[in-house]
Amino acid sequence: MDSQLAPEPTDIRRYIEPIVSRWWMILAVAAIATAATYFYYDSKPKEYTASSAVYVRTSPLDRQVFGDNTADPDRNTSDQAKLLRSRTVAERVAKRLDFRGDPVALLSAIKVNTSTGSDFVSIKGTQPSPKAAARLVNVFASEFIAARREASRREIRASRQISEAELSQTAKTPANAETRKTLAARIRRLRVLEALPTGSAEQVDRALAPGKPSAPKPRRNALFALFVSLVFAIGAAFGLGRIDRRLRRVDEIESLYDLPLLATVAHTKSIAPDTDGRAVLPSDLREAFRTLRTNVELLSLDRALGLDRGARTILVTSAEPREGKSSVVRNLALAYREAGAHVAVIEADLRQPTLKQIFQIDPTSGLTNVLTGERDLATALEPVTAGATSPATAPLRTSVYGGSGTPAVNGSAKTGELVVLTSGGPAANPPAVLASNRVRELLAEIAADHDVVLIDSPPILAVSDAIPLLTAVDATIVVARLDQSTRDAARRLMELIRRVPGSEVLGVVANDAREDRARYRPYS
Repeated sequence: MDSQLAPEPTDIRRYIEPIVSRWWMILAVAAIATAATYFYYDSKPKEYTASSAVYVRTSPLDRQVFGDNTADPDRNTSDQAKLLRSRTVAERVAKRLDFRGDPVALLSAIKVNTSTGSDFVSIKGTQPSPKAAARLVNVFASEFIAARREASRREIRASRQISEAELSQTAKTPANAETRKTLAARIRRLRVLEALPTGSAEQVDRALAPGKPSAPKPRRNALFALFVSLVFAIGAAFGLGRIDRRLRRVDEIESLYDLPLLATVAHTKSIAPDTDGRAVLPSDLREAFRTLRTNVELLSLDRALGLDRGARTILVTSAEPREGKSSVVRNLALAYREAGAHVAVIEADLRQPTLKQIFQIDPTSGLTNVLTGERDLATALEPVTAGATSPATAPLRTSVYGGSGTPAVNGSAKTGELVVLTSGGPAANPPAVLASNRVRELLAEIAADHDVVLIDSPPILAVSDAIPLLTAVDATIVVARLDQSTRDAARRLMELIRRVPGSEVLGVVANDAREDRARYRPYS
């Protein structure tokens, strides 16, 4: 058998999670960039582009003087393109168009292109109106042809005059007869070329007024902006995902805390509902907290089968504030009470107590009052009126609790009870109060009369109050809230707990999981 372990399959959700969790940011960036680009270019003045082509031939003078094969066509075409963009041609065009500005400004409105191995020069002109664009190209083409024709005639005229001067300086002797004959023939050919009304360039097709603007192009630019903004936004989402240290997925919690996942509590609008003043479990979380109760019972049973007596006092804590430990305590207590257990809830958060509001009770004393001897335990425990579980949602199994720590006899289910010991008056030194032996004695006293004792503690990384309680209870439950708990806080929490001798952690609860992230859906 191959001893090597198979590689863990790649979870595509790890890669798409940054996109899914920040879809609103990606959509907003893409929508804003696309809309802004479209309206920006749509508001700009429209421009129209017309085009034409000019066929440039080798000049008659070149053929006359150098022959057909001596001129370089590519160089000749490039030279003609430079002539077309010269100030001379621009001044002629400005005069034709009655343009009163700098003639050079007209050159910025045209583009002249040539191709290797081609005798054509293309002209493109851009103007605010279709007719103006066509006229600009046609005028540039005609004035270029006229300027080239005049330049060719000037060259022929100059060549003729040079030949005539050379002929006049050549003596009429028999020895010079052949030279004078050649010069005379050359002068006649140049006079013929000079008189011909032909040019060395011609416009192939006149430019026509374009039917639609060439610029701006708001739709094309908006589509390009959409693509670029999507790439940028997705990249930013991945970057933020790498920077964001918050826990996003349920499957991260179990591996990061290195603890069993006891339950996944989905996000709900009302975490502590009541019916006619009676505390009830949220309908959409009822199965989640029953699952949590069952898992805690099973782990307690494993402890009971060993050397221990099982988990009766359970500390519920978290790494940082606002992770939902108090709401978990409240609903887990109701789940135990629903199963017929006598449950006591102790509020050990002496700095920011919340159980009074969560259970909607009005106690006159609490934990600190009992510890100082101001009140006795019996009067400080505040009973909570809980709503009955409807028949449609009642537990299918018979309760194992019979009250006061005694199992039900002959399978008969008894109604559970729930009492709360709030924090009481303020304490000057909360860590010292919770570290006292009196707290341990009080927990033992309450556990003797109740099946389960749940302790709501302050977050461990925020203050050190809960650290003495880690060894004063039978077990601890850690609450981690998705999108709130961070990876760094989880690691520091577990390092701190493991440094406390005798601390026992049952597992972790994934709290406030969004519906699309919850692995377990209610079955109904």
